Amino acid sequence: MNASQYDWSYIRSELNPNDLARIDNRILILHNSLIVEYDFNGNEVNRYDLKSMHNLNQVKSFEIDKNENIWIFDNDNSIIVLDKEYQFISDFTYLDIDKLNSCESVSINNSDHYLCSYLSQGSLGVLDFIYDFKGRPTYLDYYVVKQGIASDDIFIDLDVSEDKIFLTTINEVNFADLDSNLKLPSSWELKDSHVNCLSSIFLSDFFVFTNAQDNTIDIMNLNDSIIQNLPYSNSKFVKLFNIDASSLGLILNDEIVILEYDVTINQFNVTKTFPLDSSQYVKGIFFNNYIFCSILNQGLKIIPMIGEAVNVVLDTPSIDNYTSIKILEDNGFVAAGMISEQDNSYSSILHYKDGNYFNYIPENNINSYNTNDSFNAISIDYVVGNFSPSSIIEMENSNIIFSNSGLYPNSDRSGGVVEIDLDNQQIVNIFNSENTGVLGGLNGIYNPSWNSNYMVINQIIENNGILYIVNPYNELYGKIITYYNPNSQLWGGLNIDEQSYYLPQEITFDKNGQIWIGFDRENNLAGDELYSSGGVRYLNNNNQLVEPGNSNELVGGSNVDVLSLDICNYDNLDILWVLTGSGLQGYTISNNQLSAVSNLDYFIESQFSKGDRVKCDENSNVWVTTRHSGIRVILSETSYTEYWPSYIGFRQSNSGLLSDVVYDIDFNANTGEAYISTDLGISVLKTPFTQFHEPDRGKYDLSFSHNPFLVPKNEQVAISNFPIGSTVKVMDLSGRLVYEYKNNSFSEYLWDGKDFNGNYLSSGIYIVISSHFENKNGIGKIAIIREE
Repeated sequence: MNASQYDWSYIRSELNPNDLARIDNRILILHNSLIVEYDFNGNEVNRYDLKSMHNLNQVKSFEIDKNENIWIFDNDNSIIVLDKEYQFISDFTYLDIDKLNSCESVSINNSDHYLCSYLSQGSLGVLDFIYDFKGRPTYLDYYVVKQGIASDDIFIDLDVSEDKIFLTTINEVNFADLDSNLKLPSSWELKDSHVNCLSSIFLSDFFVFTNAQDNTIDIMNLNDSIIQNLPYSNSKFVKLFNIDASSLGLILNDEIVILEYDVTINQFNVTKTFPLDSSQYVKGIFFNNYIFCSILNQGLKIIPMIGEAVNVVLDTPSIDNYTSIKILEDNGFVAAGMISEQDNSYSSILHYKDGNYFNYIPENNINSYNTNDSFNAISIDYVVGNFSPSSIIEMENSNIIFSNSGLYPNSDRSGGVVEIDLDNQQIVNIFNSENTGVLGGLNGIYNPSWNSNYMVINQIIENNGILYIVNPYNELYGKIITYYNPNSQLWGGLNIDEQSYYLPQEITFDKNGQIWIGFDRENNLAGDELYSSGGVRYLNNNNQLVEPGNSNELVGGSNVDVLSLDICNYDNLDILWVLTGSGLQGYTISNNQLSAVSNLDYFIESQFSKGDRVKCDENSNVWVTTRHSGIRVILSETSYTEYWPSYIGFRQSNSGLLSDVVYDIDFNANTGEAYISTDLGISVLKTPFTQFHEPDRGKYDLSFSHNPFLVPKNEQVAISNFPIGSTVKVMDLSGRLVYEYKNNSFSEYLWDGKDFNGNYLSSGIYIVISSHFENKNGIGKIAIIREE
């Protein structure tokens, strides 16, 4: 079965658009895999999910041609063309371009063309598209303008006039007559005196904006003359946009400047400015006396040339890439993440409740957000670690705790574990070395000169009301696993007594509450002494770390680098799942001896790495999340011999998964939904795996030989444990009867998964009820997975 047939929904930030464009009186705002349309008053008109419609997950930019076709430039530089109703027209992915930049509609010899600048295998050039009789674009040719392009010599702008084409790179301008043979190198002229170009634009003449020697902005013409200096810092330059034949907009990160060209004096005059009080301008376009611009962390701003500006800020998550996620008891969720850019990093704790998003923003970043509109921003004061949070959990008092890893805990606002009261929307605890006496960091063992107590937190996990914190590199106290009792507010820790166990990666608990720990194997920085043994250990009753029996069966050997581990309860057995760089395997635990559940290791071709995880859901299915190839699922119902929906699992290319870079996953056992955090947003998958909790009303529990029931692969499912003479009914979750059977002679019924009309039922959860005129009724829940 194709994974895209399952129900997917998405939670994506709409705060920082990738691009803006216009069709008619609609403004199109692009967010990776989503386009939202607004009118000129900032009212939402439509939204189009590019992931659901066309399996596009990371669109970096788009252009609109004169026929109002939408040219989509994906992150892999494929070119997809949609009409203005977002229906597919053309796919030019086969052109295999390394980088695409800008496009222009032009007329060449009375024929409409669409030209796009490109970079491919060191060649800079122009792609040429024409239109068929229905206005659909077709690829015509390519024109190489320059070869041997270095990485610091990439193109910047494509501009056209009525008779010329201009291609500007950082250090030069190439231009040619439009009616010349653009295929011939001799048709192109070169101006290489334009050094450190910022951008170019054609008004009534061609102008190049360059970096001046005093770090301001020079304006040059095609004759290499500097016609004017603008007293603005070139480091603030963002973009130019056309207004009309004599005016342009200069976007600086803190101001938009309207410049009008006076041909009589060959100078630009400032006619209007639109300063920004906080944050930064990012992109902008102009149409019909309106400037439409995106602002960092503040969404869309509509600026009329005369009148009041309108801010369009939604109730939305502040970022996309949350690296940890947790479903809450009230069916809301929390997530923690961080986005790093050239000059800034933005951390966020997201709380979703009752249809609203609440963004907890560090105090030092809060001023870059618009807190006066629909966007819910709550300022919290703490020092943010260098590493994005790997764990976030809910406590019994409904507060949340998250890991804050990669920092020096040298103040009361700096700590590796942070607690937030969601009801009062405030931090209540920041735990560090001083106030716990157990959390610690580097202290001269891995490297004698590294003794600043730099703290790393890998995992926070709860068991029986106690919080356990995995704290590698804890050389200060030597307690690699610490624990915290929220009721008594007491801390403790596992002391490794100078043993080589400094790099625990994750822990899990068996049904007896015994801790199992996976370790990374590494020597100290000098390489002359073992710093951490790899493999798996369990903690015995004497608080000693013990290697389990048969640990040589671990994938990669007894001392392998363990990436992740978890325990599933299957038929009342503990199955320890261990993920290493070489693959995955599950092990039954008997008297602390390991025994592999499969003769063959799982996914040995995948080359797992740091950040990949293994997790068990409430039905003991095994989920492997990766930061490179999506998700794999192994079904418990088949004794871990079959995969869902197939061996290859869920990937961006074959399913509704937003990205193959998956950070974390959590499960809502009540709804059967899996919340999957990726670098491009949160994908929510409606699975067929839900726990069925039916109150005891004197009913039998029906039995199923297959659950989930793979249709048609399993051919038939045996429904049993009902009295002879019962009527068996199958209903969907809405209560609609889809099949009924009665037999007076048997207490088992073989069903092929078809409805009254002989058609296989769709994937989903179905209620099965048996009724009898004398005996008790029976009830059960079965998951059907269609594989056609």
